Amino acid sequence: MKTKPVTAVLLALLLSVALVGCQSSEPVESIPQIVTPAAPVEAPAPAPVVEEAAPVVEEAAPAVTPITGTLSYAGYSVSYEAVPGEAVVTYPADIIYDSDIDYFFAYALANHPDLLSQVVYQIPQSGTLVLNFPEEVTVADAEAVVNLLAVDLEAVLANL
Repeated sequence: MKTKPVTAVLLALLLSVALVGCQSSEPVESIPQIVTPAAPVEAPAPAPVVEEAAPVVEEAAPAVTPITGTLSYAGYSVSYEAVPGEAVVTYPADIIYDSDIDYFFAYALANHPDLLSQVVYQIPQSGTLVLNFPEEVTVADAEAVVNLLAVDLEAVLANL
């Protein structure tokens, strides 16, 4: 395995994770708790009969625009698409092996369990990595984690 292209592509893979997360960095507002009365309440008088009710139209939730991109180095490309809670990364399987990704994530989790304990990854097929993480992760949070992981990546590649 060539170290220089692998280093660049794995670093590009990590940097692509920096772009995942929510579309905004505003915290999620807490949902107020509904309080039910303790004592029974008398049933209200029956409502008058309405002959024709207006149709109820529900508004669709706004669609989330995915964060997408491609990073290239030395003829190799890593592409990604991320929405809150999930990122799909496509990488060159001929130079980055599934075992490389498994090893790196195990190494990173051992060094940063507090940051990565809620991140789950899957390799559904060689060349495709799916990352699942809490939806409240912001782009700024992801960038901070990637900066820490870049140091781990250098340590892993030094031992290959």
